[in-house]
Order: sequence, then structure tokens, then C-alpha cells
Amino acid sequence: MQRGIAGVVSKRDEMSEVLRGVQSLAGENRYVSTIAGTALRSFSTVLEFRRFTALTRRQLEVTGLMLCGLSVAESARLLHRRMNTVSAQRTEACRRPGFFR
Repeated sequence: MQRGIAGVVSKRDEMSEVLRGVQSLAGENRYVSTIAGTALRSFSTVLEFRRFTALTRRQLEVTGLMLCGLSVAESARLLHRRMNTVSAQRTEACRRPGFFR
């Protein structure tokens, strides 16, 4: 998996599936549930979603906060970054997938 993620489950998974994931991670193995794996494969193959895979981890963080309605100043304060840095990351996160502010 990319971006340092060791395991993924879906909120639609049964608790037994979540437990298998936790046990797998405790054994230092990677784990992807069936539901999460199907969703990840769909995300990677649908062209509308594929463009988001080009974003860096930091750009994804800033984008998530932006989608939650946080301002640049609020995001900068929350992430312990300068406002100029957050503003640049937001701009690049909009430019890369083809969006413009």
C-alpha cells in the first residue's frame, strides 16, 4: 500500500473482519478487508478519482480540512504550519487534479 498505510477496513465491515485486521496488524502484517479492497480498486480505476492519487500526503491533509470548511488560517494553526505553506499546498492540491480556485 502507498503512503505508509498498513491496514484498511471499511465501516461496513463486520466486527469479525475488523478483528482479523487488528490481529494481522499486531503480527506486523498488512491487511485490507474485502470491502475496502473492492473500494480501493474502484477508486484506482475510475478516471474521475484517479487524479487525486497525484496529491501528496500533506496536500490531502490540507484538502480534507478545506472540504470541512476550515480557512487557511485555521488549517495552518491546526497543522502547525505557516499560512503561506498551507495556502501553497491548497493551491497545488487544486491545480494538480485539474481544479482551480
